Amino acid sequence: STGEVDATTPPTEEDARAYIENHKKNKKRVETTAPPKAKQKQNTTNDDTTASKTPDQAKKSMKVEEEAQQAAAKIASDEDVSDEMKTKALELKSQGNACFIKKEWKDAIELYSQAIATNPKEATFYSNRSACYMQLKDATEDALKDAVMARTLRPNWSKACYRMAVARSGLGRYEDAALSAWEGLQQDQDNE
Repeated sequence: STGEVDATTPPTEEDARAYIENHKKNKKRVETTAPPKAKQKQNTTNDDTTASKTPDQAKKSMKVEEEAQQAAAKIASDEDVSDEMKTKALELKSQGNACFIKKEWKDAIELYSQAIATNPKEATFYSNRSACYMQLKDATEDALKDAVMARTLRPNWSKACYRMAVARSGLGRYEDAALSAWEGLQQDQDNE
């Protein structure tokens, strides 16, 4: 693949993998992003040997996506969150980011979960938690749910597309991962 996107041709698994690798190489290091993935001793990491890849598991993960979209739509229609609660949620996110950097995935998940409970309308919290879930064994569906929540709450955000592509790929849904990657590329092109 040349890295160029043809809007008339459906994305392939190769396109998805190329997008994910390109995104990893080019993402800017900011407070909400983590260092490159690395295996660590204290946490069990996810790998392709544990991913769900049967048709029944694919159907189940598609249902997870549908439910997440519905939940995000409800959250988006709820009342606005107060500035005080937004500030508290951002403090929790900051603590979660500190755990993320130290690869303390479960602690980071707990802090991002608290941030979500405080301000459920912020897509970044779901995205960060999705990244943590991808590091844990058997949590890929949770990662997908959070990626869908982030994508639904913030539809024009390429990082949410990236999170969906990674989670779908981890579930063996390569064509869907390629579609998410392609959508992310479209978002990046629209932001140039």
